[in-house]
Amino acid sequence: MDLITIISYICTASVGFELAVVAAVVRLRRCTAGVVTYAKAAAAAAVLLIAANVCCVAMTLPVPIGVAMAVADVAAVAAVLLMPIHVRGSEEQSAQPADAADDVPPTVAAATDVAQRPLVIETIAEQWSRRSDKPFLKEGITLASAAEDMGVSARLLSQYINSIHRQNFNTWVNGMRVDEIKRVMESEPDVTVAQLAQRTGFTDASAMAKVFRRFTGITPRQYRSSLTANVVKP
Repeated sequence: MDLITIISYICTASVGFELAVVAAVVRLRRCTAGVVTYAKAAAAAAVLLIAANVCCVAMTLPVPIGVAMAVADVAAVAAVLLMPIHVRGSEEQSAQPADAADDVPPTVAAATDVAQRPLVIETIAEQWSRRSDKPFLKEGITLASAAEDMGVSARLLSQYINSIHRQNFNTWVNGMRVDEIKRVMESEPDVTVAQLAQRTGFTDASAMAKVFRRFTGITPRQYRSSLTANVVKP
């Protein structure tokens, strides 16, 4: 037995073994997309090895044996390429409604065009911010709790705030709170700073004053003074 024959045997055996292992992993266990990619790549590489094996076999073995080995390799490749593959997580997603799998609430999913979804989210968020109970004033509000209150996902709400308002959730909420502080001071001149903080969702007057100054450049007391002097600063 010469060297070419030995090499052809080794190559053929290695191809068959590799494809058998890949086929077993993919078929018997739900695999990740990475394993699927590996299986396809292994099958494609096997095609090239088969071509080399056929050349070697044709020069060293009787034709019937060489043809049989080549057909066996081709069948193994076809088995990997054509077998049904279940990627991990696909069953769980298929068992859920389409809107849940896509993390899109029914109201948003009703938009026929994906490009319309940001407009739907904007409408929902604007309606939420204008509610009579003013939910953005609730102490301890978070992105998750606000999204749940709106009936949308936290991911979509965050994307809307970032893309439309160019802010994060906390800055967006604090901006609405500052507007409310201004409105209350204008309509209720006798309200105290401590009362303002409590009514607008801040933990204390100091935290409220810090946020107010960040947005307006002045403190709440300075803003009240400007109202008294009838010179309202931005």
